Order: sequence, then structure tokens, then C-alpha cells
Amino acid sequence: MNSLYGRFGINPECTITEVCQKARYEDLIQRNNFISGNKLSDHYYLVSYHSHTGHDDNSSDFKLPTNSAVQISAAITACARIHMYKYISRPDCYYTDTDSAILGNPLPEDEISSTVLGKLKEEHIVKNAYFLAPKCYSLLTNTGDVIIKHKGIANELIDYEWFVSQYADLSRIKKGVVESSFRIDWHTLQIAKKYVNVNLGIQVDNKRVPVYDENKQWIDTEPKYILDIGGEDSTILQYELKKLKHQNACMQSEMDILKSNVKERDQRVARMESEMAQLRLKDHEKTKHMADLNNNIDRLESIINSLRVPIISNSTDKHPEDAVKHPPTVSKEGSNYNAKDSTSMTPKYNATIDGYKTPKRKKRRKKR
Repeated sequence: MNSLYGRFGINPECTITEVCQKARYEDLIQRNNFISGNKLSDHYYLVSYHSHTGHDDNSSDFKLPTNSAVQISAAITACARIHMYKYISRPDCYYTDTDSAILGNPLPEDEISSTVLGKLKEEHIVKNAYFLAPKCYSLLTNTGDVIIKHKGIANELIDYEWFVSQYADLSRIKKGVVESSFRIDWHTLQIAKKYVNVNLGIQVDNKRVPVYDENKQWIDTEPKYILDIGGEDSTILQYELKKLKHQNACMQSEMDILKSNVKERDQRVARMESEMAQLRLKDHEKTKHMADLNNNIDRLESIINSLRVPIISNSTDKHPEDAVKHPPTVSKEGSNYNAKDSTSMTPKYNATIDGYKTPKRKKRRKKR
């Protein structure tokens, strides 16, 4: 059952390394799934490429994988979590994995069976246990057996005493050397053993948040919220983050355009205000000039009126009957008539009023 579930959930994309001829090599290097290639001789090449990537070699259309069905595995996992929730949510649950739980109290007999599907199987009765991290724990059974689970390459350096000392000090780091079975150098085509230096420690904050007491001793853990992705590789949240960054970039571009438009508008407003100020200044100068002209006109009218009143008064006092027939004229001594020719209205000289000269009229000759 577990093998079938794992088969459905396997990643269809895999890496293939093969030795091929030159024609095959030239065909592979033109594909998008090509990784690397090394020349072994004049006719053979060592190449690596991705297989079952979900896309055709020369197309961007997605193609369903033929060797897995992740939707079935996802549905099985979801149903398993629902079924296991009543056990993993108990206050006496010390540790849980996909299909197992370590409890502080035994289960009822009707829920235990090694043959009925859906029921739990009793594996061990534990006397002492240390649970340091997911897939990192040790069990001491009532029969004296020690069960150690630790993921990683340094399993040969892990023992029961390491769990005891590590639980006492979670920050403790143990250095060691691990011998790998063999490593292949594809450039030289040599196989050799390799020794790797490792640091053994516990990372307790990759999936849950550690809880400490007043003495800074680790006593419990709390679940992380979905928005707290520190140390986690979440494809969905990374996509959302990328989407938000794109939206932020678009908004920033729009803001730059708006700022540029506002700057241009402010420049236009400044130019219009400058033109308005110049127009106000010209209008003020025009108003001042008109006021000066009006003052000059009033002064001229006042002078003309002051000169006209004595002339009219003198002519009416001396010859009232001629004043109507012959309008007064200006003489050099201030008299208003020519004694020789009373019908002539032409003055004997040019009269000047405040700097302005009146034109001299020609005398008309009487016809005989």
C-alpha cells in the first residue's frame, strides 16, 4: 500500500546521464532540458539532461506525466490527516508522523489491529524517549531495545547518548567525519571514496517555533503560521511573493508617470502664473498711464475754460449786439474784435494756450 502511494506521488522529472555518440549529443544540446555534456573521445560524449519535465521538447504546452499521479497521492495524504487528527490532537501525543503516533496512554482494543485497514497497529511499549526534531528521535522499549531515527548522512555517528546530551543542550554542535561509499568524478571518470566533515546539531525552528521557559530551556514547540515562511520553501507563497513584487513594480511605474505628469503640470502652472504677473504689471502700467492722460485732459479743460470765460465776458460787456453776430476773437491786447473789419473772425496773431499754438487763419477778401 505504501509503495503504491509513493509510486503515485513520485516526481516525474528526473535526471538522466548517458554516454552517446556525436549525432545524439548534437541533438540533445539543442533542447531546453539539456544540462551538461563532456567529450570523452572523438565519437562519444557524456551528457546529462532532464526527462519527463511535463513539456514537449520544442513546445511550451504542458503535458501530463505518464509515470505518476500526484493528485491521487495528495488525496490519500489529506484523508490520512483527517483520520489521524483524533490521535495527533490528544494532549498525550508526544510525536507523530504520516501514519503513526506515539501516545502516553494505550488506545482502546477496538481501535488496534494488525490486519484491519484503517486501524492502528501497536508497535512498541516505550519506557523512555527523546524527540528532538521531525524524523529525529530515539526510543528505549520495555524489552531494552534502542530504536534510533535520524535523517541525514551522519547516522553512524548517532547513538542514544548523543540524544541525551543533545537534549540537555540544544545548541551543542558535534563535529565528525563521514565516509561516503563512493563518488564519481565525471570529468576524469574516476570512482573514489570521499570523506566529508559534518557538524551534528539540531535545527528546531525549521517547521515549528521553539518555546523556552524562564531558564531558557526548551520545553515545547508551537506551529508556524502560513505567513511565517522563515526557513521554509513554499512554492505557492513564492509565487504570491513574485506576483506582489510584479504588482509593486507596476504601481511604482505608474507612480513615476504620475510624478512626471504632476511635475509638468506644476511647470505649466508656474509659467501661467509668470504670464499672469506680467499681464497684471502691464495692466497696472496701462491704468497708471490712463490716469495720467485723464489728469492732463482735466487740466487742459480747466485751462481752456479759464481762458474762455474772460473772453466771452469782455465781448458781451462792450458790444452786446455784436456778440451774437460775431463770436469773439483773441487779440494781442485781449480785445475781442477787429475794428476795421468786424465780419472777419481771423485773429491777428497765433494764440498759445499752455504750450499749444492755434493755427493762424487766412483773411478772406470781400467780393466787390
